[in-house]
Amino acid sequence: MSRIRIAAAVLVATAVLAACSSGTKAAGPSDTTTRPVVETNAAVVSVSTKMICGEAAQDIAKVLGTTTTQPLVPKWKDHVYSCDYVYPHGVMHLSVKQLDRATATGAYFRGLRSQLGERLVLNGLGEGAFTTTHDSVVVRKDSKVLVVDTHALPAMFGTPPDTRTNVAISVAAAIMGCWTGG
Repeated sequence: MSRIRIAAAVLVATAVLAACSSGTKAAGPSDTTTRPVVETNAAVVSVSTKMICGEAAQDIAKVLGTTTTQPLVPKWKDHVYSCDYVYPHGVMHLSVKQLDRATATGAYFRGLRSQLGERLVLNGLGEGAFTTTHDSVVVRKDSKVLVVDTHALPAMFGTPPDTRTNVAISVAAAIMGCWTGG
């Protein structure tokens, strides 16, 4: 995969999402405004962490040109907030590990790099990012680590179709475009 194509995917996703869900609300099952959130301690989950299974769904639908077929059901366990974006032909799993110290965040990020394998460093996305050997993206920002796991999507996905890696980069860029601490 060329670096130019990856850079183009990040730029397109950033440009499309400059307004951070400021457009009209996307219809369909990805609407989580009335869905319950399953959490053991909601007070500790930050606003930016929660957005991956909430307001970001609209931006993700715009970037991918498709919507989910099932409601998003957020989960909170062991400082990981996550949900599955279920589509007609596959699933994308988003998660954020929320840590309390920069050293712990760095160690977790490095651990994922070792565990998942690094294919390509993504400069300019968060405070560190890389694509994995299984077409996913890991991004570190503040005290959080985002994982966009696209391995269960078809090889080409979205409208227009793109590679799983580019889908993961676009989704990560969409989230980072609106992820402001907290």
